[in-house]
Amino acid sequence: MSHAGSPLRSNSSNDSNFLYQEPSSPRKSIEILLRNSHPNDMGLTFPPQSDSCSSIHIKLESSVVSEPVLEAVVARAYICLRSKGSMCVTLPKHQEEGNQDRPGENLAMQPQEVGLLCRMAGFVQIQVVETEQDYLVTCLKL
Repeated sequence: MSHAGSPLRSNSSNDSNFLYQEPSSPRKSIEILLRNSHPNDMGLTFPPQSDSCSSIHIKLESSVVSEPVLEAVVARAYICLRSKGSMCVTLPKHQEEGNQDRPGENLAMQPQEVGLLCRMAGFVQIQVVETEQDYLVTCLKL
């Protein structure tokens, strides 16, 4: 009984798809952290096979974020929610200092601006909820 202690051999006939996920089966949700240290990744933070998820949560490291980058991430999120789903953007209230070399380039995003980006991408039913530390911008793709 050399395989008695091997957990992979115990139910091998029933677990044939355990390590493989069918591309057509949607992922429940994905979470993305948009960091200031990589301001120009243009939404490449999406994991593989994220184009079939039903819920996306984008967390911004700070409220100072490049508008074109956030616009690209929101547009990519809209594409990832193939048929329908929801998206939430967490916008911190605290501001970090922007780029001092070029003042005015990195201004803090307001929740209304995030909502407008969501609307431009095609999302509907946009709501802004204020918590103690963050603004939560939620919206739907129908």
